[in-house]
Amino acid sequence: MKYLCSLCLFFCLFLTGAHGQDEPLPPLSQLAPLLLGEFDNFQQYWQQNTDDDKYRVEAEQKCLHVHARISEAEWRMPGGKVFFVEYAEGGGTERILSREAWHCWEDAGGMNIYTQLYVLPNEGTLPQSMEELGPIVDRWFWTHEEEGIIAYNSDNQAICRLENNVLSVRPIADALALAGDQPYLLRKCRFFSGWIQYPLPNFPDSTFLLRDLRMHDQGGRVQLQLADSSMVDYTLELSQLLDAEQTSILKLSLYDKPIDQVTINSKPISDSWTSPDAKRIGINLPIIASGWRTEKW
Repeated sequence: MKYLCSLCLFFCLFLTGAHGQDEPLPPLSQLAPLLLGEFDNFQQYWQQNTDDDKYRVEAEQKCLHVHARISEAEWRMPGGKVFFVEYAEGGGTERILSREAWHCWEDAGGMNIYTQLYVLPNEGTLPQSMEELGPIVDRWFWTHEEEGIIAYNSDNQAICRLENNVLSVRPIADALALAGDQPYLLRKCRFFSGWIQYPLPNFPDSTFLLRDLRMHDQGGRVQLQLADSSMVDYTLELSQLLDAEQTSILKLSLYDKPIDQVTINSKPISDSWTSPDAKRIGINLPIIASGWRTEKW
């Protein structure tokens, strides 16, 4: 009964502030695959922090470099789905900044999607049931408008938008708060598998081939590692950026430094680029060669 009353109250909150839909909202079964996966704001972070005036975008407050992972709960919720959203710093998943749970469900007619938001501890295992989610901290209503699929919160503010594989979101955690109306622009990561070919040290005529490497196209990086597990000071980076004409490109960059020394403003010794939707990219130099192919989305 308590849950039913909460649901009725939530519905009433939106009766006076409902937004007209320009297109039918996709059912939850179709929205879920668009949300699931990994997202990164590398391009936004690069634009705000680059030293190059041609590319820099001034912001009232610079955003953090954030990597988000959205997964679905292994346990099933009748009539809906529960998504876990983890925000990590630095483009990886080492330092968790915030974790949320989104409980999404459709109305009886399948025309509307509602969400209840929960804040989770940054550490520990993810909840295994609804009872472990804790108190509700916000409620959303999803609609399909010209700007994309948008979620409005209980204050009638656009809190999340999904369009063309870009998730524009305002996380609720203080650690991720930004000034003004600036959201985090998290682009969905495409993962690539690849290889690096390199001559062994002290044996210039030899060839060492490192296979089965993996990185994503939103600032993903790998460092060359030899068969004896020693690291070589070469790092590859795959990113989607904008060139001088503001055209989107997929760029493969090679740096002659360890992975932990590569920054937004590091200068590559070589790079190659292609269209952002390309399925293959590579680089071929006298000292190193590397090829990458997209994995299935």
